[in-house]
Amino acid sequence: MAINGMVRVAGITYRLRHTETGVFDVTRIVDDAPAGSFVLGPPMQLTPGVLDANELYLVARAALQNALTG
Repeated sequence: MAINGMVRVAGITYRLRHTETGVFDVTRIVDDAPAGSFVLGPPMQLTPGVLDANELYLVARAALQNALTG
């Protein structure tokens, strides 16, 4: 499994894995739970797992911000 990055949102760390063009799987590290996935847009598409759509959106947004700021 290739790990492409990690982000921290509201004190919780998430692992991001790039699975195909524009698609990222998100895993919550503390319990290795599948948090969901997102597809870069426009528009951004969210597929919630253990997170609801709003929480997953915050993770995706943090990932994009981290990618843009390098």
